[in-house]
Amino acid sequence: LRHYFSSVRVVAFFFYAITLAIGMVLVESLLFLFFRELNASNFVCGLSVVVTVVFEIPLFARSKAMLDVIGVHRLLIISGLCYSIRVIGYTFCPNGWYMLFFEPMHGVTFAAWQTASVEVMASITPPETAATGQAFLGVVRSLGYTAGVYGGGEVIAKYG
Repeated sequence: LRHYFSSVRVVAFFFYAITLAIGMVLVESLLFLFFRELNASNFVCGLSVVVTVVFEIPLFARSKAMLDVIGVHRLLIISGLCYSIRVIGYTFCPNGWYMLFFEPMHGVTFAAWQTASVEVMASITPPETAATGQAFLGVVRSLGYTAGVYGGGEVIAKYG
């Protein structure tokens, strides 16, 4: 563990990982509630999942090319930008159908983030502990997911 926390860049990456995980779990946990407030049907909610996956799968299939052409650092930036565009865009939607226009951003966010983060961990982890490095990334993400779900639940409990 000392290896991971000896570099400011690596600590910044972990901070980014936690922050993005908080944001992503908030959206994933609460999105359908927001859809329902906009009078979206179950069909629209289900269709939103289809839209995200339709965009994710081809990107994951081209993950090696994305790394080669775009690079790890730009993929990390793209994941954060797409996430931000998505959640800001939701605030302008007059009904659930409009939210579908922003759902492809989830596919881009998720594919860019997963591809880049796995590559970052592979590059900073000694080869003999590669699996441990990926597991540690999972722990870091889980910290963000846990903080996001807990914090989001507290906000909803207090403010509705």
